Formats: sequence, C-alpha cells, structure tokens
Amino acid sequence: ASTIASLCWTRAATSLTMEEACASPLPKCQVKTLQQEKKVTLGSSTSTAPTLLQSIHVEVSQQSVKGHLGSPSKRVGMAVLQDPAASQKSVNWRQTLCSTWRVASLLFRDNKTCCLATVILISLCLVLVIETCLTMWLAHLFKQVTNAMAYHDEVGFYAVLRRIVFGCCAYLPLSCTQQALSGAFALEWRRKITGHLMSKYINNGQVYYRMKSDAPDIDNPDQRIGQDVAEFTLSVVVVLMTSVSSVMQMAVMSGVLISISTNLFLYLFLGSLFSTVLFLKVFGSRLMRLTRAVLAQEATFRFSLIRIREHAESIAFYQGASFELMRCSQIFCRLMSTQYQKLAVQVAFTGGHKAVITFANFVPTLLIGPQIFQGESDLGTIGQTNILFGVLLASMTTLVTQLNTIANLGAQSVRIDQLRQTLAELDDAGAIGNSRGCITLHELGDGGDSSASLESNSSVSFENGSNVKVVRLQVENVTLQPPSCAMPTVSNLSLALYEGESMLVCGESGIGKSSLLRAIGGLWAGGQGTITRSATRRCFFVPQDPYLCLGSLRENAEYPGR
Repeated sequence: ASTIASLCWTRAATSLTMEEACASPLPKCQVKTLQQEKKVTLGSSTSTAPTLLQSIHVEVSQQSVKGHLGSPSKRVGMAVLQDPAASQKSVNWRQTLCSTWRVASLLFRDNKTCCLATVILISLCLVLVIETCLTMWLAHLFKQVTNAMAYHDEVGFYAVLRRIVFGCCAYLPLSCTQQALSGAFALEWRRKITGHLMSKYINNGQVYYRMKSDAPDIDNPDQRIGQDVAEFTLSVVVVLMTSVSSVMQMAVMSGVLISISTNLFLYLFLGSLFSTVLFLKVFGSRLMRLTRAVLAQEATFRFSLIRIREHAESIAFYQGASFELMRCSQIFCRLMSTQYQKLAVQVAFTGGHKAVITFANFVPTLLIGPQIFQGESDLGTIGQTNILFGVLLASMTTLVTQLNTIANLGAQSVRIDQLRQTLAELDDAGAIGNSRGCITLHELGDGGDSSASLESNSSVSFENGSNVKVVRLQVENVTLQPPSCAMPTVSNLSLALYEGESMLVCGESGIGKSSLLRAIGGLWAGGQGTITRSATRRCFFVPQDPYLCLGSLRENAEYPGR
C-alpha cells in the first residue's frame, strides 16, 4: 500500500511539473551566418575584404511539451528501469515453431552454405545409422552372454564377450565423429545467422541508430546477435541430432520388441505418447515463457553493470554509488524471483518425469517374467527386452527429456526472429520518419562527379551578378519531426551557407540545435522540406559524445577510414 501511494504521489508531482513546463514561454532559436575573412592579393599589395554578418531569426514552433522539454535525442538515450518479464508476450507452440524455422532456414538460403550444411547432415545421418545398428547388435550380444551364463557355457561366454569389447571400441570413434560433425554444423550455422544479422544491423542505413527510437521494444540487440544466436544453434543441433537418432532407433528396434512382446510395445507406445502430451501441455509453455523472461532480465542486469563501468567518472563525481547499488539490486532481485519461478517448474517437471521412468522400468519384468516361468522365453530375453525397452522409452520421450533445451531453444528463436523482422523492416523503410513524411536530402557533387551539374545549378549570384558563390548547405522550408515526438521541433526553417562561410546555431538547451544537425547529417528525416549539402565524403560531423573505436591510435585517427 505504501509503494502504491508513493507511485501515485510521484505520478501527480511529475504531471504537475510537466503542466508547468508546458505553460512556460518558449524560447527562440537563432541561426547566425558568418562569412570568414578572405585575403585578396593584387600584385604586391594585400587587403582584407569586409566581413558580411547575416542574422537569421527563426521562430521555432513548439506547442507540445515533447518538443520543449529537452532534446528528443536525449530521451532516446535515457536508461529506463523496467521489468522485461512484464513485456513478454504470450507465444504459443505454433508461433515458436514458425520463429525457429525462419531463423534456422537462414543457413539454407545461400547455395554455398546450403551445400556445406547438406554434406555435414548426410555424414551425421550415416554416423547415426551405424550407431543404431551397433546398439542393436550389442543388445543381441548381451542376450547371448546371459544365455551362456545360464547354461554354463564358458567357451561361448568368452567368445561373445570378445565381440562385445570389439563393439564398444568401435563405438568410441563413432561418438567422437558425431560430436565433431555436430559441433562444426553448429559453428557454421552460427556464422551464417550472425553474419546475416550483423549485415542488417551495422550498415550504411544506420539501422543500429534508428532502432533506439523506431523499435524500443527490442531489448539488447547485442545479446541477441551474440549470445542468443550461439546458444540457439547449439540447442538446435542437440535437439535435431537427438530427434533423428530417436527416430532411427524407433524404426529399427520397434520390430524386434514387437516380435518379443506385442503388448509390451503397445504399453510403451501409448504410455510415451500420453506422458509427452501431458508434460508439454503442463510444463512446456510455462518453461518457455519464464526462460524468455530470464534471458531479458539477465541482459538488463548485465547492461546496468556495463553502464556503471562506462560512466564510472560521472557516477564518482555525483557520489552516486548508493543509488547505482540500489538500482542494480532491484534488477537482480527481479531476476532471482523469476529464476525461482523457473526452478519450481523445473523441479515439478523433473520429479514427474523421474517417477514415470522409474515405474516404467518395471513393465518389461512384469510382462516377460510370466513367459519365462512358463518356458515360453529364455533368461536372455529379459536382458534384451530391458535394453530395447529402455532405448525405445528414451527415444519416444525425447521431447520430454529435452524439454529444458526445447524451452531455451524456443525462447531464443523468438528473440532472434523478433530482431530479424525488425532489422528487415527498418532496412526496407530507409530513413526515420518515412511513415510521417520525409525530408528530401540532396548531395552536391565535387569536381568531375556525375552530380557536378547539380552543384552548378545550385550556384547563387550576389546583388549585381558579378560575384557568383557556390552553395554548400541549403535548407528550404524544413519542418523537422524527431522520432517519438508528436510535434515538430523546427517549422518552416530556411537558410543557406555558401562556400567560405561559417554558421553558428545557438539557442537554449533542448531547443533543437542537435536535431537540426541530425537532419542535415541524414540521421533524422521525419517531416518535410529539402536539405541540400555537400557530398558525404566532403563532410565531417562531430558528435556530442566522444567515441573511440576498438583499434589502434592510427585507426582511431583515420576513423572511419573511408
């Protein structure tokens, strides 16, 4: 109750502050154009040309608090504490399977990677077939060993034992080959998916920048591209190999078990089907939802610690250690709470599964025992039946035994597919603000470029036409609407900057100076109007926050190294 009262009080105070801010007078933004001093040499004499000072007063139309209270760019970069578990949407099994297929199919869309994946898959299937046949052969040998001991056949016992040792030795290289092939398959799968996502995330379309405003619900894209993709590929390979092996074992061993006892096979099939449906229905969706929440909360907790490291000096100046510790502790407590919920579901699932397996192991003895007493089967049959029953039970309940892996796989596939779809939409949409109208950006040519005619057409003559100047920047009737902002920051702005001139844009904090620079740089395009500037290779934009790339001093000096 006290927490709710505190939240209501905070909401009322915040609303009152925003209302007062809305009622405050709006400042004006001034754009001053200065012409640099030019030295003109006539023979041996040197003179200084007069300086032209132009002041352009631009009224900034702002009738919304969203356009007045601070720059929208600062709001985009703010860190907001929220519970990722609260934003997790319910996803059913069909949506999860569709997401898994869309992400997994990226490996098979390229001819080169498709051929490589096909070769690895065929090799893995051959290894699994050999392993299945070897398992059946060993089960038959164990039957012969039991019979040899029952009939006191010492010679036959040691002969069969030597074949068992040979089969076990042959099984070891097959297991190593399977692990090597499955590992290589997972790595190549990760290489393809990660490369695809990085090419969509880090490109000239600046999707990595626009995601902060156009897709704020996509949390931690770095974790999705790095950690989630790695764990997804490993989980897919594990589930795929286990499923293929189980299908092969069921296809080969079912006939042998049916020949021994038809009733035993029917009990095994119906019991496995019932337990699989029951466990998936009761525990599957819950585990998947909690796993998605844990992944999001883990990423948020790690991000909160990374922010402390990146802004250590600012926090130290503010003496904000206590606040940061409190905030990180809140995030960690939420994470632990979700982990305990997941642990409770896992404990219930594991207990139920163990109970089913324990009681199922008595079924072969109960059904085959009377046949041995009546002389219809020999003693070795019970050993062979136990092996076949155990293998088939594990194969038919693969989805249950792999439920934790499948839950992680489903959660990761949904997160990766959400990122993939968002990147595709932003990449197709182009610049920010296309849905609300777009500012047209033209680049002037230089020298012998094909666009040089555009530069010549943009020339402007002064007064008497004797002095022709080239436009380097021209803004015509630009109305700028930043992302996540209902009202424009700048309305009907027009200005021109000619070659050899400088321009100073001044105004109060949050008035839209940086927003105008972002529009000129092509980062923001929401609104209308036309901006004409020099080609990108002749422009250099200095951001507000310093940035050093991961590289040497030379690479930082030459960054971005066009």
